[in-house]
Order: sequence, then structure tokens, then C-alpha cells
Amino acid sequence: MSGSGCLNIKYKNMKQIFFTILTLSTVFFANAQNTKLRAGLSINPGATIGRYGTDFVAGGELSLYKTITPKMEASFSGGYTHFFSGDETEKGKLIPIKAGVTYALNSDFYLGLQAGVALSTTDGGAYFVYSPAVGWNINSHFDVAVKFDNFESEASVLGINLTYKFGL
Repeated sequence: MSGSGCLNIKYKNMKQIFFTILTLSTVFFANAQNTKLRAGLSINPGATIGRYGTDFVAGGELSLYKTITPKMEASFSGGYTHFFSGDETEKGKLIPIKAGVTYALNSDFYLGLQAGVALSTTDGGAYFVYSPAVGWNINSHFDVAVKFDNFESEASVLGINLTYKFGL
């Protein structure tokens, strides 16, 4: 990952990131006793697209889901994404932290959008990331989605998200 698109995390930016995470956490967990709360474990294989060619990407996520309405669910996730280049050298490692919503089109299919920050363990930077997705609920525990992770000024990833969800 190059440092050219890296956000300079200074005191002001740290306050904004902290405030955003605090706000999202408060909204996410407010009235949790009245709504369904679930967790999920995901694996995320994919390939970079755009200016970095087609390198392999592998990652995983731990997510929390909160039912807002019968058709809408809020999500909060943290994970790990590793970029591999074709010559077996390391390109980058990111820790994405995202929040978002999922809207059920029907009982089987959904649209989702998450946004947040991806912290680089390679160059120490922080990147804005957004991830739209289209998914299919296989059953009450498993779903599969096609998602697009766009990391600010860095590689974009087109991948598959395979998730196992369970109640808390």
C-alpha cells in the first residue's frame, strides 16, 4: 500500500474517528434488549481491480448485526484483509472497521452498504473504505454476497463474502 493516499492521523482526525465510532456504537447498541442481536464470522476471498491489476486478496471479519425493522439490519464489523501480489511478495495488510445497513429485498436476497476506516499494518496509514454488496440468505445461518471494497486511493477489491451467523 502506498502512503500517497494515506490520511494523516493527527489529533483532529483521531477525535473525528473516535466520535464516529462512539456515535455508531451508541446507535448500534441502543435498545439492544428490544431487538435481535446476532454475530457473524466471514471469510472474504477476492481479487484487486483497477490500478493494481488482479492480485489475490484474502480476509476475514467478525460482525455484529442488529435488527432495526423486519427488512433492515444494522451492522458493525472488524476484520483483516491481506493483499498478495503475483510474485509472492507482500503488498499490504489492512484492518477494516466498518458500520452499515442491510436491506432485505425479500426473504432470500439483500442489498448492503458499509463504510468506515481501514488501518494499514504495512504503512501505518488509515484509509476511508466503503463496501456495497448484493447477497443471498442461504438459510438462517449462512449467506453469501458479492461485494466491492473500495479503499481510498488504494486498490479496490471485488470479492465473495461467505458468512456464518449465530444468535447472541
